[in-house]
Amino acid sequence: MFNRDPEIVVGGLQKVYALDKWFFIDLGYSEDDISSGSSSLNFKSIQSPWLKELMKATIWRKRNSVGTATLTAYLRTIRSFEQFWLATADATSIKGINKRLIDEYFYSIKDKSNNTRMAYHAALNELFTCWDDWEVLDGGRKLLTKDMKPIDRSRSSQKVKYLDTQSQMVLLEHFKQPQDYLGRIVRILLEIGARGNEVLSLT
Repeated sequence: MFNRDPEIVVGGLQKVYALDKWFFIDLGYSEDDISSGSSSLNFKSIQSPWLKELMKATIWRKRNSVGTATLTAYLRTIRSFEQFWLATADATSIKGINKRLIDEYFYSIKDKSNNTRMAYHAALNELFTCWDDWEVLDGGRKLLTKDMKPIDRSRSSQKVKYLDTQSQMVLLEHFKQPQDYLGRIVRILLEIGARGNEVLSLT
C-alpha cells in the first residue's frame, strides 16, 4: 500500500494532511489558480479507510503537477466509482479492482451525460496509471483499455432534424416571388434536402 511517509508530507503540513477537508490555499495554490465554485477537497464521503488514505496520498503527490480542477475531478470520480463498488462487490482492498468491475461501472453510468462519462474515464485512467507507476495497483494500465472508453454520443447518435410543415410554410411565405434567386434556393433545399453548398454550386 502507498502509505503516507515523511518524504511525502513536508514543509510543516502534517496537520493539513491529517484533516479530511483540504483547502487549496493551504496546499500552496494561489487564488488565481483555484477554479470558481471549488475552494477545497473533501474526503469525508469516501467510506473505505484504505481508499481514503490512498486518495489523500495520491492527491498530495499530484498537487504540484496538476491544477485544482483536475484534483477535484479525481475525487469526484473516485466517489462515484466507490459508490458503485460498495453496492456490487467486495471493496475491502485495492485487490478487488478488476477489469470486470470497471466495465460494469461504466455500464452503470451509461445514462449520464457524454461529458460526465468521458471525464470519469479520463480521471480513472490517470489514477490507475499513477498507481501502476507507484506499484500500488498491479497491471493498472491493463484494467482500463481503449475498448472500454465510453462512446461519444454527441457524434454517434446525432440525428438529422427536419423542419415541421408549419415552419416550412412560414419560410416559404417570405419568398412570394418564386423567381427570386434566394427563393429558388430555399425551394430546392426543402424539396430535395440537399446541402446548401451543393445547391449554390448548381449552374
